[in-house]
Amino acid sequence: MDTRRLRKANRLFNVVVICFVVILFVTFFFIWFDTGSKTRDLDSTSTSLQYSWHTSDGSYGDIDILEGEQSFYLDLSGDQIEGRDLCFRTKNTNFKVFLDDELIYRYEPKVPVLFGRSYGTFFHCIPLSEFEGVKTLRIETKAEYSGGNGFIKDCQLQYGSRYLVKLYAENTPNFLLAVFMFSIGVVLMLGGATVAGSSSKGREIISMGLFTVLSSSWIASETAFFQLSSNNPAAVHFMSYILLILLPGSAMLFIRAFAKRNRSLICKVMIWMSLFLCFTDVAFTLIGIADYHDMIVFTQIHIGAAIVVSSVSIVIAVKKREIQRRATRLLVAAFFLAIAGASIDLWRYICLDVSADKALFFRIGILAFVVIMSAYEARELYKYRRYAMEADTMRKLAHTDALTGIANRMAFTEYENNIREQTAEDILIVQLDINFLKKVNDVYGHVEGDKHIAAAASIISDCFAGSGRVFRTGGDEFVATVEGAAAKARYNEAINRMDTLIEQYNRKTKPPIPLQIAYGMAEYTGHGKNPEEVLKEADTQMYLMKTRMKEENE
Repeated sequence: MDTRRLRKANRLFNVVVICFVVILFVTFFFIWFDTGSKTRDLDSTSTSLQYSWHTSDGSYGDIDILEGEQSFYLDLSGDQIEGRDLCFRTKNTNFKVFLDDELIYRYEPKVPVLFGRSYGTFFHCIPLSEFEGVKTLRIETKAEYSGGNGFIKDCQLQYGSRYLVKLYAENTPNFLLAVFMFSIGVVLMLGGATVAGSSSKGREIISMGLFTVLSSSWIASETAFFQLSSNNPAAVHFMSYILLILLPGSAMLFIRAFAKRNRSLICKVMIWMSLFLCFTDVAFTLIGIADYHDMIVFTQIHIGAAIVVSSVSIVIAVKKREIQRRATRLLVAAFFLAIAGASIDLWRYICLDVSADKALFFRIGILAFVVIMSAYEARELYKYRRYAMEADTMRKLAHTDALTGIANRMAFTEYENNIREQTAEDILIVQLDINFLKKVNDVYGHVEGDKHIAAAASIISDCFAGSGRVFRTGGDEFVATVEGAAAKARYNEAINRMDTLIEQYNRKTKPPIPLQIAYGMAEYTGHGKNPEEVLKEADTQMYLMKTRMKEENE
């Protein structure tokens, strides 16, 4: 296929692939796009009870912020139930639900010591039996932490199935983004691993992939998917804390590699501090000295310190021109978005007293940072792999004989250097030479001579390639090796086969001067003689045979 037809076929192929991908994303869009259909209006069958509670003295009962042990009451009419459940989500709060002093639900999970004192966040759908008249609904709560960290949110009468469907619908976008980011991180880590042994760029890409995997896992743990699918909210809560502790260290790993700060002591301290805090928090929790929630302030300080150290490292790298100009703009933009998100959430927490989704903008900032820097690292990985492939191709060309396609003199020199330390097994080195090649070139031209060389190379490769290596080391000279067990027996088999193939070639193609190949063999044991001396012995044996063959032809 010519180049024009190939390009046309590639364009057509790309168009078909793009069409398939576009159709796929359009179908996803229709899944989440609200068409206005009443079947999508999951709130139409819910009745909010969030602000309908009161305390024992009749005053308003705020279940948004829970402290210690409290009781809340609600007068509920049987006509309101309509087969629905009492649905809500709780955080860091154990509770009991009574209907006219009859216990109908209790949530006081026994949390393993490793996971801390509280289970974190969980969702509840409590069945309510039908009744007539009015009954009193009572919730007795016990917040595990002080400071208003416990709550009851989204309290409503709703069909349990619809409540869960709404939870999944609301949390799916963030969860899919987390899965997308996680996939990017895995690809970066695998891609970086392929170049880590030959370039510091590999460590940079791996560290970016690690940060992406950790941050995406943390974002996923903040959605409802893990709680609903595992029914183990305490483990999810524990996972969220640990990932948050590790995030600054993984970010510093990336900054250290990206900003060429490998010798920076403060960067190393920040990286090891993440691991130290992780093990310390786990140890203190197991011993009972403190809880992850009690020690979150140290994680926040560590995050702040990581931001400062990262900023300073980037400034130093920019001044020393250790970062490419384009990379600097990208990193500054991504870093600013991450810091801006964290700052907005801090302002919301202090000034607005936001109790729900306190890390919203921080997650958005991290997402922006990950997307921008992952795209950059993916592009760098692609460039590195392309350059590596081009370098590998150039190396192969430099080590390959253009006429015959087998390894050349440069490749044989490298091979000699590699076997100098060979002691595990003996190697037979065979020197081969084409007889009368000069005469073929002088009388019949170099085209016929090239045919002679190509035929000899093909026959020698066919006979010796399965036993070792074959090289063209000169105009009419070749070197073959026989390695491994029973080398001499395989050498004899190769020589016998070569004589047979030469005879068949001369009979079939009838060249103007029959093809003849002289050869000599010497054994390299790795002790005493070096490869050059062994090759010289083989060369001597080959010339003795060459002389005999010429005398026979005369």
